[in-house]
Amino acid sequence: MCQLFFMYYPKLEKLNQCASNVDYKYFHTLFQVGGIHLNPASIDWEVDATNQTLQEHFRDFDWEDFDMKAYQEAVRFGPHLALCGRNPDLFEVKDVTYPEYESDYEPPPRHCPVESPHL
Repeated sequence: MCQLFFMYYPKLEKLNQCASNVDYKYFHTLFQVGGIHLNPASIDWEVDATNQTLQEHFRDFDWEDFDMKAYQEAVRFGPHLALCGRNPDLFEVKDVTYPEYESDYEPPPRHCPVESPHL
């Protein structure tokens, strides 16, 4: 889910597009991909300077020595590039990260007018 969706302010009327993703350069380095391009004939993403599709590259990738925990941390908490707004007026925000919270959320007390018979 887009990180900006939860953090945008002020309210945008008719917000219809919001997306965030980790910087592609991080993935290219991590997965040893120099670059990728879309092959218009096959509509497959291909790894530059190889005869492999991106799917084949990941299938043949050495997953044994891969640090999955570090990868998950980077994807969850690393800086993201975000696009948000109303089509066609989108704005780009770089280095979006999770906010640091000062305290845990505590919901306000509930004031139900009628007691539930199931309690």
